[in-house]
Amino acid sequence: MTVMIVAVMLQASAPAPLPAPPVTDPNWTRRPNGLDMAKAYPRAAMDALLFARAVLYCRVTEKGTLTDCTTPAEEPAGAGAAAIELSRLFRMQPRARDGSAVAGRSIRIPVRFTLPVDMAAAPSTVRNEAFVGVTVELNCRYRDVRLDDCHDAQARTYSEAAFQAAVEFAQGTTLPSTPRPAGRILLPVKFIGDGPPIVTPTTVTPPMWLRRPTSSDVAQVIPEKTAREGVSGEAIISCVVAKDGRLADCVVVSETPVDAGFGAAALKLAGRFQMQPTTAQSQSVEGGTVRIPIRFVAPN
Repeated sequence: MTVMIVAVMLQASAPAPLPAPPVTDPNWTRRPNGLDMAKAYPRAAMDALLFARAVLYCRVTEKGTLTDCTTPAEEPAGAGAAAIELSRLFRMQPRARDGSAVAGRSIRIPVRFTLPVDMAAAPSTVRNEAFVGVTVELNCRYRDVRLDDCHDAQARTYSEAAFQAAVEFAQGTTLPSTPRPAGRILLPVKFIGDGPPIVTPTTVTPPMWLRRPTSSDVAQVIPEKTAREGVSGEAIISCVVAKDGRLADCVVVSETPVDAGFGAAALKLAGRFQMQPTTAQSQSVEGGTVRIPIRFVAPN
């Protein structure tokens, strides 16, 4: 009996190419500015004085524009659609900062819509041995005397646990009566040691504003370089109040980051403020001083 052995040669197929890694260090030439963000702010969130945020997942074209964008994460509803509306304003160089081509690759872009604060609270001291020396600045919504919807007021340099501890404190805080029924407040929470967790009462000194800068006003003075590079910051100015409630003799108390131009930008906005000539207790504001924190948020 003859046994026939048939050898079959199989041609090995080439392995499928690995997908290109996402772009993590884009060289942006254009991003939405403050005015763009204000125009696209989800209407329902703005009306409710809420923060809004979404995460864009897009593909980069040969021209450095974004296409095929989706937003699997949004808060609240409507933030995703607003982020997609803004996606058409992004532009990047054909190559990332590491020299690699960006065409055809994906990119993840967090988009955060923020609202300016109406008033600032004096720092609240919380005794907590786990976070001694940490100060968390919160931007919270107030409704009557209660706080909610708290978010970071500046770039986070502390742990998530410290942030959550500050939020827990804020949500348990009762504010004094305020001239407005609802708004946003800057609340610094400073953690100290030595003893059981106790807190000092929060004190609020809200000016009764007749006029304040709009989002458009802020967008017009934000330093061009920081806006282009996506750098957010804050400045605190101190001013003397004139008889008619206008501000004079303003100086920069602090700015973060230092030497980024946010202090000078804040001074340009001083003329946009005017408070009522008398306080809620019918006392004249003339000759008094006021400290005003102004937050400049660049699009992420």
